[in-house]
Amino acid sequence: MKTQIQTPRVHLPHPRKASYSSLSCLTALVVLALLGGQSIATAQYDNYDDGDDITPVLWTHVDPVFVASGGLSTPNTYDATAFKYQLVADASSGGLGLGPARTFSYPADNYTNFYVSVDLVDWSVATAQAIGLVARVSDVGPGTTDGYAFGIAAGGVIFSGANYIRILRLENESTKDVFGSGPAGDSVMPIPDLDPLKDYRMVFMGNGTDLEGRLYELPNVTTPIAVVKGNTAGDAIIHTSGVSGMLGFGLATPLGVDMTFDNYYASSRCPMTITDMVVVDNFNDGNDVSAPGGLTWDHYDPIRQGVGGGPPDQVVWTFPAGGYQIVAHDDYGGAVGTPRGASTEPATYTDFRIAADIVNWDDGNGQNGIGLMARLANIGLGATTGYIWTADVSGSGDVDMSSLAGEVPSGLSLSGSDKLKMVPGNSYRFVFSGKGSQLRGSVFQLPETMNPLVDCVATDATYVSGKAGLLAAGNSGGDATFDNYSNTGLTAPAISVTFGAGPGGEFTVTWPANIECVWVLESTSDLSPPAVWTQVATTTTAGAAAKILYDPLTGKNTYTSATPVSTGGNTYYRLKQL
Repeated sequence: MKTQIQTPRVHLPHPRKASYSSLSCLTALVVLALLGGQSIATAQYDNYDDGDDITPVLWTHVDPVFVASGGLSTPNTYDATAFKYQLVADASSGGLGLGPARTFSYPADNYTNFYVSVDLVDWSVATAQAIGLVARVSDVGPGTTDGYAFGIAAGGVIFSGANYIRILRLENESTKDVFGSGPAGDSVMPIPDLDPLKDYRMVFMGNGTDLEGRLYELPNVTTPIAVVKGNTAGDAIIHTSGVSGMLGFGLATPLGVDMTFDNYYASSRCPMTITDMVVVDNFNDGNDVSAPGGLTWDHYDPIRQGVGGGPPDQVVWTFPAGGYQIVAHDDYGGAVGTPRGASTEPATYTDFRIAADIVNWDDGNGQNGIGLMARLANIGLGATTGYIWTADVSGSGDVDMSSLAGEVPSGLSLSGSDKLKMVPGNSYRFVFSGKGSQLRGSVFQLPETMNPLVDCVATDATYVSGKAGLLAAGNSGGDATFDNYSNTGLTAPAISVTFGAGPGGEFTVTWPANIECVWVLESTSDLSPPAVWTQVATTTTAGAAAKILYDPLTGKNTYTSATPVSTGGNTYYRLKQL
């Protein structure tokens, strides 16, 4: 990884809390982690705006009926020329005695734990088809494909009213139910008929044996229409890793497949969704000293401060159109390092999550350091330490995460693609978080707020606390306009406990369903170290009533106890992010 900024001598561009609820002899405990510890693979994102399925992601087409028929069936089509991705399997393919018409397309990356999402933007209502996402797929081929799928059974005009979401195990291309949170103890959840005039987002997540699928009606990415959970721990066969992609097959023979997707995203970790972040300064008041939340910014002009004055316009802070523009001029010809300017918060953070929109910038002055700063200390010319998450907007077209020592950046090794070319006229949201030695940076192209263009992780334990801020730097000067700054780290999701009527009655535990990644509910009867926590099963018995259900009206998951509250001891619950 290259260093962030290259200049002669001096450079700079550049816990979560547990919540408790105690009622009678029942205690609820929430424990979570800001960043997961799973292995990292390169994230993939494709919006098909280049009109093909070759770049930026190379898609592999799978046409099992055509292969099995020796080329006698009508071949599937895979079309991205309309800047969306349409997959079609002809209905006649389902009448050859080789199984239903079906189609599959996938990129090459392999994931163990996974997060996959895609927007369903069109589909044929004249057929009945299963449309969805697959993960941990291996042995791809007619009669051999293994893995897991999450999808929508779209009945269309043929089976109107028979729509549902479902998690399935693929075994030699056959489908098997997975134990889960559906009413019958499987991972099947009825849903209303989908509206072909609307767009929907499917999200499929897996961590270990826990699987979860969510369905949203766009543009609402806050409250899912439906959520279904699955657990494969009781299966005789468990798939542990493989590729991800999009799959469709006819629900009856002969019926075809016709579905169109957009905005595909896949990674081995959940993106840092930003829908829950609260803006603390939008700069609409035209100053940086009286934000509604009380935030007052400190100006960072190390060159002018360090040389004892200098040109008064070395760094200028203005507020065009409700934004926050930082301009650093090259008044010294690089003699005291890269022109640079910044604004920092007075507060000091240990674990942190900050975000800001970059809405404008000078694309031609050699800027290679606009973005976010964190854990800053010893702020001053040739002295600043901390971390930066920045974009090179006029050079290589990438992002970098660097540590600063005496204002000199050293690029950190990143897991995940760092390629990003910011296009003038677009707006981008930068998100930077740290928990202990784990650092993570993401960039979203607005108005997208769930699937980032880049999502990178680095590990460095050099700095543990410091200030946060905004940075504009470049070899010939810095010029960037920011907006909508947030310093609100994730809080523990609210968990509540409700008792039924009468003493010793049943109780329910509820928590938000739209929180990042896969979460499980655990319980213990004793908090004395070492406490032993046991996962509350979604369900592990075929036909058993669901223990965890999602309510789309409240947007919450609900666990209902199978036994009344005991009068002889405590029961403790916690939410754990996998």
